[in-house]
Amino acid sequence: MRRNNLIFNMSIIAVFSALSFVVTAFLAVPIASGAGYLNFQDCIIFALASLIHPLVGGIVGGLTGMLADIYAGYASFAVYTLVIKFVEGVVAGYMFRLLTKVIKNENKGFLIFKLAASFLVGGILMALGYMIPDFVNFASSEVVLLDLGFNTLQACVNVVIGTLLYLALYKVRDVIVKRGEVNG
Repeated sequence: MRRNNLIFNMSIIAVFSALSFVVTAFLAVPIASGAGYLNFQDCIIFALASLIHPLVGGIVGGLTGMLADIYAGYASFAVYTLVIKFVEGVVAGYMFRLLTKVIKNENKGFLIFKLAASFLVGGILMALGYMIPDFVNFASSEVVLLDLGFNTLQACVNVVIGTLLYLALYKVRDVIVKRGEVNG
């Protein structure tokens, strides 16, 4: 069973890394300061971290975020993005698992609360994390604060989309789990 789980996770990482890269690199919106771009990668990170495993979300987020930064000409952000997106996925995923253990209620409203709260914490960490490379690269508090606003906006938008994505994919995950192809 463990080998099947490893193969399943590797396959999920490969497929969603490709999807995440395309979403990040080709659906990006440049931000006003010229210090980066808004993207929809976080919703994929959140969905994977909560549906499959926090490490899967973190790995996909870190690797594809780094590659998208290099592709888009933001190589100076690449290593920072690797760490920031990995931490974002791991924190959001494990927080969702913790809230699921603490809040036993299976009501859809509670599920949405657990998802949104977990994703928001991950998104806020992402927004705060990018303050470091913004300051290192631009040494301007104005750019850092402007980008913080845009990164917070990106986080909030991705929390909503990630929650909707989770709700849409949850039934598919149930089918896979029932077939015994992955052990939660």
